[in-house]
Amino acid sequence: MAQPNPHPIPTQGLLTHAEKLHDLMPDTAFQLYRQAIGQFEFEADTAGIIRSKIGISDLYKNDGFYHSAFDELWDAQILAEAQQDTLALIKLNRGLGSLYSIYQKYDEAIHHFQTSLHLSKQLKEIDRHVLSRIYYSFAVTHRKAGAYDQALIYLDSCAMSKKAKKPIPGGAPYVTAEKGIIYLKTGQLDLAQTYLEMANDYFSQRGMKYQIFTHLFMGDFYFEKGNYPKANACYRQSLISQENSPSHGDSKVEILKKLADSYQFIGQRDSAYKYQGLAIAITDSLFNMRTAVNNQLFRIRDKHDELIRAKNDYINQQQLIIEREKILALWLKFILGMILFAGVVLIVILRMRRRLRIFQLEKDRIKTIAHHEQEKAQAIMEVKSRELTANTLQIIEKDRMIQELLAELKGKSSAQYSSMKQKVSRGNRAMWERFEKRFIEVDPKFYARLRDKHPALTSTEHRHCALIKLGFDSKEMASLLGISLNSVHISRHRIRKKIGLTREESLSGFIAGV
Repeated sequence: MAQPNPHPIPTQGLLTHAEKLHDLMPDTAFQLYRQAIGQFEFEADTAGIIRSKIGISDLYKNDGFYHSAFDELWDAQILAEAQQDTLALIKLNRGLGSLYSIYQKYDEAIHHFQTSLHLSKQLKEIDRHVLSRIYYSFAVTHRKAGAYDQALIYLDSCAMSKKAKKPIPGGAPYVTAEKGIIYLKTGQLDLAQTYLEMANDYFSQRGMKYQIFTHLFMGDFYFEKGNYPKANACYRQSLISQENSPSHGDSKVEILKKLADSYQFIGQRDSAYKYQGLAIAITDSLFNMRTAVNNQLFRIRDKHDELIRAKNDYINQQQLIIEREKILALWLKFILGMILFAGVVLIVILRMRRRLRIFQLEKDRIKTIAHHEQEKAQAIMEVKSRELTANTLQIIEKDRMIQELLAELKGKSSAQYSSMKQKVSRGNRAMWERFEKRFIEVDPKFYARLRDKHPALTSTEHRHCALIKLGFDSKEMASLLGISLNSVHISRHRIRKKIGLTREESLSGFIAGV
């Protein structure tokens, strides 16, 4: 049974009250933040703890206790990473970047700003005010690092990110002040004066603590112009604002040094020595503390890294255990699978062997039948070839006799000779058509093979090749084709040339192999 909450004040009320007093009464706000953390821890409200620690870190930063500010942010970051609190991580990385910038560790500062910007852009609804503050932090860091062009680009991005109306003609007041000091650093004094005066008027009229810096910037402007009395007045106003404000204590040394320089130039050496002495005294008192702070800073960083490493080591150990269990489970599944697989393979092998035996028997039977069919077809082809050759020889013999009769008829009656010769020619064409039909039956693919190998041969030369394949000599071919023996020789010569045979190669042997 849970114990009742011993704190009568609502925790969120404490936190809200602390945030309202953050700038007005920092000591009271600090106590309220601490009290809120105690109640949030009791309620297990991690988000409230993170928010409170961010507030405390900002108070430490304002008082110059940067190591404590780092400590609070890193503790909060560990909680935010564990909760995957994106909104908190955005604020935390921006805060860490600002602290690194104070120590002039600009690479680390920019890294944290980039992380904050990346997380902001991952949100479904981008908070333009938060985005603007991140761009502003980028700009200030680049300005401190001397990258003025890049700083101006981020200031423009900062202005575009805010939807709110511009409170002064030059833009948002902080952006206006930054542009003014950048223009001063780059020697654009007219622009610098315009922007710095607008920003200084804005903060002075409202009594805001940032007037510490706008007075300081105006002093730098007048000092650059050589108006040392005016610069001195601005530096004194900056010092008054700083002493009346509970924040930005780290700026006091810079103000005192610049005030001493301005007194030196206007000839008031006593005042110059006075303020120079104050600056040296503060610097000496802070030197050892700052050195210790720097050392402590890195010890805290190591502490944070150690916590992260411990967390990662624990996660890695758990993952190793899970991986081992997965591997063991996989091995068991693998062994069972192999047993089942071996059984299935054995059954498949036995069935395949039986099917192979049946298939081989069927293959042998089909092969035997095919062999018999091939022998039968070959025998039929040979018979048909012999018949075709014999019939062709008979035709040649008949043609010879007809030619002899025509020769006798030619001497007796030229009219009958012409008529009979035409009939004989028609008969020869019909005879040749029957010959080709029978030849194609004997070797149906001969002409196709001949065309594929030697497409230059004509249809008449195809006929000559068919007769050569059947073994007819030149005289028989001349008689069958009704042409002279010389024409046959010329045709054979052309065929050899188109085929590409040498004198030593046999035309009959080549065609026999087609």
